[in-house]
Amino acid sequence: MRKPVNRNRFNILLALLAFTLLSACRVESGAPAPATDAPEQVAQAVPEIVIPPTFTAGPESPPDPVAASPTPAIADTTAPDLSPTSTPQQVQLPSGSPTNPLFSLDIKNVRSVDVVAVGQGTVIFAFGSEQKIFLMRSFDGGATFSKPLPVSGETAVFMHNIERPSLTVDAEGYLGLAWLADHKDPAVWYSESFDFGETMSAPRLVVKAQGEGTWLPRVAAVPGADPLVSWIQAGKLAISRLDSGAADPAVAFIDPQVCDCCPAFPAFVDGGPNIVYRDLEVDAQGRTMRNISMLAFDSASQSFREPVQISDAPWFLDFCPTSGPVLAAAEDEIYVAWMDGRDNALNSLEKSDIWFSMSNDGGRSFSANMALNQIEDAYHNKPTMALGPDGRIHVAWEAEQADRAVIFYTLSDDGGRSFAVPTVVFDRQRGVPGGVMRNVRLSVDDAGRVYMVWMDNLGAHIRIW
Repeated sequence: MRKPVNRNRFNILLALLAFTLLSACRVESGAPAPATDAPEQVAQAVPEIVIPPTFTAGPESPPDPVAASPTPAIADTTAPDLSPTSTPQQVQLPSGSPTNPLFSLDIKNVRSVDVVAVGQGTVIFAFGSEQKIFLMRSFDGGATFSKPLPVSGETAVFMHNIERPSLTVDAEGYLGLAWLADHKDPAVWYSESFDFGETMSAPRLVVKAQGEGTWLPRVAAVPGADPLVSWIQAGKLAISRLDSGAADPAVAFIDPQVCDCCPAFPAFVDGGPNIVYRDLEVDAQGRTMRNISMLAFDSASQSFREPVQISDAPWFLDFCPTSGPVLAAAEDEIYVAWMDGRDNALNSLEKSDIWFSMSNDGGRSFSANMALNQIEDAYHNKPTMALGPDGRIHVAWEAEQADRAVIFYTLSDDGGRSFAVPTVVFDRQRGVPGGVMRNVRLSVDDAGRVYMVWMDNLGAHIRIW
C-alpha cells in the first residue's frame, strides 16, 4: 500500500521553485557572482603528473596538457598519485574492448570518483582525495590529461563508498559539480564552470539542514537552463534548481519517504526532469518494500506526475542496501537499471541481481523487468549505465562471489530488448591487496568511446576503449 502523498503541496512548492524549464537561462561567466557562504577559491600548488603514453594523441589537446612519459612523478602525498598499480590477469580480446583497452590509468590515494564524456573525445574525471575534489580533463579521448585542478575550495569533502562527487558536463562547456561536505553536520555544495572546468566558480552552499541527515547529492544538466540537483534529506527526496542569480536556492520535497541511503538519479528527459529512486513503502502485512520508482515532470502543467513504479516485483528489506538506480534516455525512450534481491528470503542480502526496464512513452509505463547478470549465486550491486551515439546501451556493475570480486560489463544494440553475455572486466581473488571493487562509473562520448572508472583500496582505475 503506497504511503499517502500530498501532491498539491508538492506542486505548490514546485511553483515556488519557478520550474519554467524551457525559459530558465543560465548566468554566463562574467555575470555578478551569487552570494555564497564559502571562502573564495585559494590557489594551490598542484604536483606535476606524468601520464604513460599509450596511443597517439588526437588533433586537439587540453589546456596545459600533461607531457607523455613512462615515469610517474608525484611528490605531494596529499594529492592524487598517478603511479601505476597492479594489473589484473585478463583475457586478450581485440584492441578497443573492455579487457584490452586503448588506454588505462591507475590513480593512488583516491577515495571517490565520477566521469562524464561529451563531444569528440572530451572527458572530465572528478575524484576525491584528502577531503578535496580535483578535476582531470582530456580533449583527445584520454591520450593526454591536464594537471589535476582542485575545485572544492576550503570545504571538507565527505567521501564514502556511495558518497561521491556528482559531475555534469555539456558539449558547450558547462560543467556542474555537487558534493557533500562535513559528515557530522552535512551540507550540499555546488560549483560550476563555463569552460569545461578551466575556471570554476567559488563553492556555493545549496542546503545545510541543521539536525536533518542530508546526503547523496546528484546533479543533472538542463539544456540552456539552470541545473537540477537532488539529494536525500531526513528520508525525503529533495530537489532544487540552481538559479545562478539566487542567493538562496528554493528546495522542494517531491517524495516524503524514500530509501534514505540510496542515491536518486536525476536526468533531463523529454522537456523536463525525471528522477528515478528507491522508494520506501510498507505493505498491508507491515513488511518494508524498497522498490524502484520514477517521478516525471509534466511541462504542460509544470508539476510532477504521480510516481510510476518500475520494479514489477517487491523487494522486502528492513535495512538499507545503499544502492540506487541509474537512468539513461534518448527523447521519450528511458532506460533504467538497478539492483534488488527480490528472490531472497525476507530481509536477506545473500544475493542480488541487476535488473533493467525501459519505457518508450516518456516514463508513463515500463517494460517487464529483465535480469542482466547470468551468474545467480552472487551479490550483484551498484549498476552504472551510459547511452552511446548509435543507441548502444552500456551497463556495468560490481559483484561479489564466494571467492572473488568482479566487475561485469554488458551492452545492448537493440534498444534494450536483449543484452550480450556479460564480460568480466576486472577479476580479483579475495585476500589479494586492493580488496573489492566499488563505485563503477561509465560514460560514452559522441564518437562512441567508452570511459570506465572504478575504486578499490589501491585507488581509482580508468579504462578507455
